[in-house]
Amino acid sequence: MKICLYGYGIAIKGSGAGRYALDLGQWLVKEGKGVTVVTGQWGGRTAISERLKYKFLVSDKSPLKRGAQILFALKSILYFKTHRRSVYGHGGRAEINGGLKK
Repeated sequence: MKICLYGYGIAIKGSGAGRYALDLGQWLVKEGKGVTVVTGQWGGRTAISERLKYKFLVSDKSPLKRGAQILFALKSILYFKTHRRSVYGHGGRAEINGGLKK
């Protein structure tokens, strides 16, 4: 199973979200899952793990720049349109009924 952890700043050293994403990703890899972290790269403040695969959509010195935020949003749309897959692999929609039998 492949899992994607996604967030604008989840690879920033010292951030709570970054620590959580790193711990969760490493645990999932230990459980045999393939984990890709889709985020931004922020100069020397980027924390990475050798056990996880990273896809940096933007790279800048600061995550606070408005241009970097907009570029990340636009590249995210393109990235997920390119890499999404149907549940059944044929473009059909999965029927979701909340686990209730019909």
